[in-house]
Amino acid sequence: MSCETIDVGNGFAAIVCSRGARRARNACSIPGCDRKHSRLCDSKTRDDASTCDAKLCDRHAVSDGKDRDLCPAHAQHAVDVDGTLEASRFD
Repeated sequence: MSCETIDVGNGFAAIVCSRGARRARNACSIPGCDRKHSRLCDSKTRDDASTCDAKLCDRHAVSDGKDRDLCPAHAQHAVDVDGTLEASRFD
């Protein structure tokens, strides 16, 4: 943990400690990527009531060409034998 002393004026100081650099709230959710996200994963979750919604930048989103995107983890399990994405992952 790193700490830093900040002069707040009038003879007062504050000590601020953190566990490391914060990731931007709108950053891609892929570890090591700090690009701004522009898409969300559209893969259904196990309960079929919602979608994964992982934040993805253009580089990490796997698209089916129909305005539907998958994160790399879901994309590796969603490829049919002909190399296309399974429609059942979205419907």
